Amino acid sequence: MDLFDLFAKISIDTSEYDRGLDDASKKFQEIGKTISDAGGVLTKGVTLPLVGAGTAAGKMSLDFEDAIAKVSTIADLSQVPLGDLESAILSLSNQT
Repeated sequence: MDLFDLFAKISIDTSEYDRGLDDASKKFQEIGKTISDAGGVLTKGVTLPLVGAGTAAGKMSLDFEDAIAKVSTIADLSQVPLGDLESAILSLSNQT
């Protein structure tokens, strides 16, 4: 038998490898879904309320400035400057 006439056939059973790869893929999909669900909960429970609070604070600030403008039209600003009046109102608000 000549060395160059030698022929070999090697066969590898990859079924265990394929099964492990499928299991890992399923676990990664489950982890991805869990992370996605957690993100949805955070969006509903944290982000949306923060946006709502910011919107409300902005509206209240505009309403306050509007009210101060109205007060300035009827108040005697020679007795109490508008800035002092505004500061006193904000101080009272913080105390209550």
